[in-house]
Amino acid sequence: MTDLAVQGDALRQVAVTVRAVVADFRTAGTQSHDAAEHVGHAGLARRVVAFADQWDIHRERTSHVLDRLADAFDAVNDTFADLDSETATQLRCAANGPRTRPRGVVVEA
Repeated sequence: MTDLAVQGDALRQVAVTVRAVVADFRTAGTQSHDAAEHVGHAGLARRVVAFADQWDIHRERTSHVLDRLADAFDAVNDTFADLDSETATQLRCAANGPRTRPRGVVVEA
């Protein structure tokens, strides 16, 4: 029999980290515009602003994908946690006999 181990805390932490990256990523455009004000040269400032503006759409697309990735990490973690809990309940019920089965739990042989 093959064992499957899912480290739920690690998955949850990765989701938190990805969301933190997304938050930082989304503020990058604002930071670029702020930096343009401080470069000391009007032509360079325009180039910095133009670059930041061009990246807005790419930044938003990437942020959306990263948000979905974080959601997927959470969904995988939740699914395996539910599966683990349900399996444990079924094993307890099978070991203790029919009188101790919680309502709604069906254990098939």
